[in-house]
Amino acid sequence: MVAFLFDLGATLFKKDSWRTVSFWCLIVASLAAIPAVLSGLAGGNGWFGVEWANKEYSTKMPAHRQYALITTAILHIVTLWRIIRSEKLQGAEWFVYLFFLLVATVLVGYTGWLGGYVGHGY
Repeated sequence: MVAFLFDLGATLFKKDSWRTVSFWCLIVASLAAIPAVLSGLAGGNGWFGVEWANKEYSTKMPAHRQYALITTAILHIVTLWRIIRSEKLQGAEWFVYLFFLLVATVLVGYTGWLGGYVGHGY
């Protein structure tokens, strides 16, 4: 989410240093997504002693898992795109990149909301 805001700000305010901040935020987010997804998959399989099938709010878990995997895939694709294209990302390609980063940002929020519902029932 922070990466998107810095990239958007870099575009609106012509701040190249903000693109650098966004790049590193994107790298950190991509790396942090790996243990987050793995621990979620482990927890969802009952590896932490939790039986989700007995919870009344467990109906949100399949959607949370699905959105988490989709969001992580989009995030990793966008990150690789940014690494490969680096400073060559400009013009229309930059706006397509920003669009997909926005999609990932919205999906992170929705996935988090589903996760809160799964874990706490709200």
